[in-house]
Amino acid sequence: MMDFNHLRGDVKLTLLDTHYLMRPSFQAIAQLEEYFKRGIIDIARDYHNSKLCHATDFLAIIQAGLKGAAQESPADLPDRIIMTGLTQLIEPCGLFLAHACGIRG
Repeated sequence: MMDFNHLRGDVKLTLLDTHYLMRPSFQAIAQLEEYFKRGIIDIARDYHNSKLCHATDFLAIIQAGLKGAAQESPADLPDRIIMTGLTQLIEPCGLFLAHACGIRG
């Protein structure tokens, strides 16, 4: 895993027994905006309001975050997400989206 930098908005993510880093880079935000067809603030609001809760939504968020941190998505990423459990991913994905909007804390 890369060096964690809270000032950049980095978020730690654990899928099964492997640790990853998600970073809300411009590239990651643009990738999410393209996927969801709306701006990052609308994406974050919809996530917060439980309107983004499909497994494919989590996959898109995690893939963008990993790419933002210049990490390759593992080939078995969808399986890792399901085996980890979507409820375990709510907090790190929400934190990543908050950081993408500039909210730190």
